[in-house]
Amino acid sequence: MKGLAIATLLACIIITLSCAEAKPIYISAHALYYAYADNEINADQLYKSKKLQVEGKVALIGKLDDTAYIMLYADSGLGGIQCNFSKKYESQIAKVKIDETVIILGTCKGFVGRVIILNITVAKHVVLENCQIAE
Repeated sequence: MKGLAIATLLACIIITLSCAEAKPIYISAHALYYAYADNEINADQLYKSKKLQVEGKVALIGKLDDTAYIMLYADSGLGGIQCNFSKKYESQIAKVKIDETVIILGTCKGFVGRVIILNITVAKHVVLENCQIAE
């Protein structure tokens, strides 16, 4: 009986530890973008599907297919960090200004290509989903 109690206690400790949410990885928008630009495979292994806290300057604020987003500069000329927000965080976005430095918490989805009509070139962005502005 004593062995069963110890085993149950250990199982509870293991479950508690495995359910603890991992601390987000802090990285600048510039460093995240260039990690992907330099080696997408390595960057996916480091960041994809992980919670990130990304700090950068706001380049754009808008909506795409009814999804609110903030684009952070990455100093690349073509690409940046696109942070997509659910409707419940639109009030946070409404307070943000272009060129303001923000820290955004989100889940990394990796490098995504986009066609820019004006220049007929392809821009690649690192996309974060389920974002919110860190307080």
